[in-house]
Amino acid sequence: MKLDPPQREWVEAIGLFLERSGFPPSSARIYGLLLMSAEPELSFEDLVATLGFGKAAVSTGLRRLQETNRVSERTRPGERRRYFRARLGPDAGVDRFRAFNSALCDLLERGIALRGSRADAEITADLEASVRFLRFLDVELGGLRARWEANGDG
Repeated sequence: MKLDPPQREWVEAIGLFLERSGFPPSSARIYGLLLMSAEPELSFEDLVATLGFGKAAVSTGLRRLQETNRVSERTRPGERRRYFRARLGPDAGVDRFRAFNSALCDLLERGIALRGSRADAEITADLEASVRFLRFLDVELGGLRARWEANGDG
């Protein structure tokens, strides 16, 4: 796959942005390339050649993207190559956020219970308020999605 200089710069810019959001460097560039590609999916070999990364870095980056449900993988009949596609759209992002949010709430609630009654009341109250807000946000996101879909946008 061939990228012109502005496209290559964009892949790097989105990669840096995603790194600041916690993505590993290789995962960030792979995701950026999958977003920029004119092709709907790229092979493992395409990713290695275009990014100039080693096979191990691409393999590790793809594994992380697959674990976080940001990339899907498939094979084509009669071929041994694996092909990768970025998972996009509001459903993918909202679903990831809601799953993360739910897991965080469960973890915070467990921590609140473990803190016990002798723990600092102000911190406990802040944790409880955070959980209430995150649970509220989850309900609101579900409602937003339903309204968006009812609008014919989804």
